[in-house]
Amino acid sequence: MTLAETNFSAWIFDAYADKANKVALVDDQVSLTYGQLEEHVKSFAGYLRSQQLLPQQRVIIRLDDSVTVPVAFLGCIYAGLNPVPVSNDIMDDGLTRIADITDAVAIISDRNDDIGLKIIKEQHILHKHDQLEQYYQYHPDEMCFWLLSSGSSGQSKCMVHRHSNLWNLYRLNAEAFAINQNSKIMVTPKMSWGYGLNHTITLALGAGATAYMYKGVSSPTKVFNRIDLNDITHVFVVPTLIASMLKHGKGQKINPTVSQIVSAGEPLPLSLYESFEKEFNYQVKDCIGMSEVVTIYTWHNPNTFEPGTIGTAIPGVECELRNSDDTKTTVGMIGEMYIKSPVQAMMYWKDKKRSCYTFVGEWVRTGDQMRQTDKGNFIYVARNDDLIKIQGLYVSPIEVESTILMLQEVDECAVVAQSVDGNLPELYAFVVSESKVSADLIKKICAQSLEKHKVPKHILFVKSLPKTLTNKKMRNTLRKDLLC
Repeated sequence: MTLAETNFSAWIFDAYADKANKVALVDDQVSLTYGQLEEHVKSFAGYLRSQQLLPQQRVIIRLDDSVTVPVAFLGCIYAGLNPVPVSNDIMDDGLTRIADITDAVAIISDRNDDIGLKIIKEQHILHKHDQLEQYYQYHPDEMCFWLLSSGSSGQSKCMVHRHSNLWNLYRLNAEAFAINQNSKIMVTPKMSWGYGLNHTITLALGAGATAYMYKGVSSPTKVFNRIDLNDITHVFVVPTLIASMLKHGKGQKINPTVSQIVSAGEPLPLSLYESFEKEFNYQVKDCIGMSEVVTIYTWHNPNTFEPGTIGTAIPGVECELRNSDDTKTTVGMIGEMYIKSPVQAMMYWKDKKRSCYTFVGEWVRTGDQMRQTDKGNFIYVARNDDLIKIQGLYVSPIEVESTILMLQEVDECAVVAQSVDGNLPELYAFVVSESKVSADLIKKICAQSLEKHKVPKHILFVKSLPKTLTNKKMRNTLRKDLLC
């Protein structure tokens, strides 16, 4: 019987039955071996069933990152429930909307979420209950877990993933990123996000590795300390953390145990990549993913690695760039990325229109504009709705933002085009800078590196950039703000 035809949680315990004393999960306060993890998962699954929760019912998980999240997620799957991880920072109205869309019957939470659902308190997760000995046996194509994607609009879409996606994701990504039983994984994005959840649980535990996590915001101090104290081998981050490590990690060194640092979530500007390599003598691998295919779908082949690219398709995944007429682009030309993957979602729940638009036969339409190099690597250009046209010429906001970020005084920036008061569209750069860099210097740097039509006409200083719960810049919000 293959994993896809049984139960992912049960498969982990069976696969690593001889590793019961090996450490599986570590947070700020608790460490669980594979044997203890099995006991807690079966116990919590038993408690869920004792609360009259039945297979194929949805259960929201709203917790800050700790060992309780993997136990809750795997416990739901062991019992046949559909876990729906959400951000611990989500507002009550957003939580109510997700509960309504998913038809959730319960919420596992560390707070009193009064939204009309049965509340499963966090303290029950590691408490001793009667174990559920008979796991739920999934069909490979049966609904198993749900992910949320806010994208750049901030409006959550609920994606339904089949059980076989867990097996396929482990099989593809663990091999691509060389994760095995000797690996020690630290994933800094939260587990409410497909990127954090599936690298921490599906890949790390599926491979028999050890996963490390912590509550609260990721900081350079936490990251460097955790790496050094535990001899971490794989670090998964987002570009904002790379920038923060550069700013606050002067004099630090990357522990030689680290075999890979992978950045995803947003494109990593080339300037940040180069600065990080210069400061720490280490090459970050910039990749890309999306919740519609669970998580990362590109990797960097050592034989074709090119800085400034997001690599190429993970072996077992197909990627195509297409023109607006659905024909393939030629090398060097911009096109929309389409993916064929064994881990793609089934649909957006209760949203037929967007499901039909995104899931096109065996392919997933990403909404990302990219181009391909001669070596086969992809270069990210922009989201479909973020691609800018100035004076009849295309401008990639990523290229302009990367140029501005060359200034050490700039912490973050976002570039948009907007037509104000009926005028032609112009480029606006929203800049976050604690060091108070001047607008003239920013324009000077851009003029030295970019073509004239790519130089922002307006530099606006802001305290912070609007972002989704998955840390993506909400450029659409910035465009709307300009019209207010």
